[in-house]
Amino acid sequence: MAPMRWNIFDPECPTRQLLDRIADKWTVLVLCQLADTTQRFGELRRELHMSQKVLTDVLRSLERDGFVSREVFATVPLRVEYRLTRLGLSLSREAQQLRGFAASNMPAVLAARVKYDRRTPKVPARASKEGVPERQDKHSDAAVHPGISRAQIVKKPHATILQER
Repeated sequence: MAPMRWNIFDPECPTRQLLDRIADKWTVLVLCQLADTTQRFGELRRELHMSQKVLTDVLRSLERDGFVSREVFATVPLRVEYRLTRLGLSLSREAQQLRGFAASNMPAVLAARVKYDRRTPKVPARASKEGVPERQDKHSDAAVHPGISRAQIVKKPHATILQER
């Protein structure tokens, strides 16, 4: 039987799916946090400033892929600890390299951003259906309306609606 050929550029290939998992920012943060220690769920959540749902999803995926082991202790309240497996420790070393790269190269990245922002024209505001100028915040999926609080904005799929007062 011929060995399986992996193609990371094929979206259906398991290696591509694995890359999607390990390239996720939350995965990298969890791997770095667990690199030297065993931690409980609450500790991880506090240290990483993650929502319960996101952390639960990341830990389940890492456990499923064999990077994290989960140990449940029959205490009151129930205690659950997470630690990296041997496979997780090897991936954690790579995540630590990324962490080091980010820290070492942040001044160059910040300088590149400033240079880019100076030479790139700003996107002009466009009018929304309500006649209020609207600008898209590239770091948020919600539209930002000047002079209107976020509490007045109702988000629906493919639309932003301003609530009537």
